[in-house]
Amino acid sequence: MKRKTIITALLLCVTLFVPLSLFSQDLRTDFTGEGGEELVTRGDYVLRGTVLVQYQGTAEHVTIPVNLGITEIADHVFQHSAIVSITVPEGVQKIGSSFNECYSLTTVRLPESLRVIGKYAFDASNKLANVNIPAGVTTIEDCAFWECRSLTSITIPSSVTAIGSYAFYSCTDLASITIPSSVTSIGSYAFNGTAWFNDQPDGLVYAGKVLYTYKGTMPANTVINNMRADTIAIADGAFYGRNGLTGITIPSSVTIIGDRVFSYCRGLTGISVDTQNRAYSSVDGVLFNKNRTVIIAYPIAKQDRNYTIPSGVASVEDYAFSGCGSLTGVTIPSSVTSIGDGAFYECTGLTGVTVPSSVTSIGSLAFYNCRNLASITIPSSVTSIGSYAFNNTAWLNSQPDGLVYAGKVLYTYKGTMPANTVLNNIRADTIAIAERAFNYRTGLTDITIPSSVTAIGEGAFSGCNNLKTVTLSRRTTIGSNAFPSNVQITYSN
Repeated sequence: MKRKTIITALLLCVTLFVPLSLFSQDLRTDFTGEGGEELVTRGDYVLRGTVLVQYQGTAEHVTIPVNLGITEIADHVFQHSAIVSITVPEGVQKIGSSFNECYSLTTVRLPESLRVIGKYAFDASNKLANVNIPAGVTTIEDCAFWECRSLTSITIPSSVTAIGSYAFYSCTDLASITIPSSVTSIGSYAFNGTAWFNDQPDGLVYAGKVLYTYKGTMPANTVINNMRADTIAIADGAFYGRNGLTGITIPSSVTIIGDRVFSYCRGLTGISVDTQNRAYSSVDGVLFNKNRTVIIAYPIAKQDRNYTIPSGVASVEDYAFSGCGSLTGVTIPSSVTSIGDGAFYECTGLTGVTVPSSVTSIGSLAFYNCRNLASITIPSSVTSIGSYAFNNTAWLNSQPDGLVYAGKVLYTYKGTMPANTVLNNIRADTIAIAERAFNYRTGLTDITIPSSVTAIGEGAFSGCNNLKTVTLSRRTTIGSNAFPSNVQITYSN
């Protein structure tokens, strides 16, 4: 589909910028209604509990009966249908990607009970010219109105606090956007490609009281110390890749700084925070939360070759050091318990890292593409490792083909897995299996997981289409989509 092609291209351009989950549109099997509830057909509607999961009608003008008692409309229910108008009944609190690619849809009536407009809810419904968002809505999720090209104006009610990435992206005719001060979180590219955004002058662009982005080419050696005094938040990726930015001062009014705001600002040498700010602080140009328990952003152009994270820091935030190629060493103190997604992504100068025994989790892509990282010490305290955390490192490249362990976590299977592989030799001291550890290892047919394993990560065996049987302990926690749906699970106890 054209939309997925566009998304793929954007992902390649801004690999670090958009959460990977944003680009997943797999059919849902985990509706809010209990998965064990039987499907019930009532007229043209198929329900699982209070969730509408399928529409079997052919009408162009649809009014969903209120007496169905539904609270949610699941993903894809009306996708590609020929509906022209839809009335959603009172009682519905969430709609998923329920009306995406409804190319004839022009009119939508939403209930006052609605709280969440989900991912891809109306995306590419390009004849939809007007939407009245009810006053009770609190969240507009990623890509909710992507490519609704006929929208001309939108008023966000004061109940809304969060607008997701790409929410109104490429709504080309959207010239008027009213955003209240209640909105404190805006995702990346939420309003790009709209007439409203195109009409904004170059420089700092605000959406309500959120600093949305910097538009146009930023001059070299730019220092920003003139944010509006009423700025309450900075949107995700607001300054992403603005190489001209060398310094910035966060005013006292800002209470929320979005994800990857300063990623790949290759000229940034320091971040300052007004001392009266109640949410954030800065030490030697490095951004922390107020009480300095979370390190948020390390400027890429900071000249230090080695950096010691201050004692007392408990969490390394997602992408905190991403792209800091000049760093050759980072000391992580024993106060740190978690290392976030992409925390050291593409820190190409790093040669070694010792993870202290206080750390229990390492996020996806945490050390991805740290090409010179040859030495990694991972303690047995680490029980969770995200997908591809150590891929494209010298350490992984030096591991022999076969099962690869990171501490006591089975990290991956390296190399080409032979056809009809039966795995029954996982180390007896293995405590966890990392996310996507065996992703698309189609040679795997059977596996025995020892009882020492307490957790299997999300998607650990996704794409293992020839996997037939899994033997594991009933005490093992299984992450979402860990196994293909047709796998037979046998319990060892």
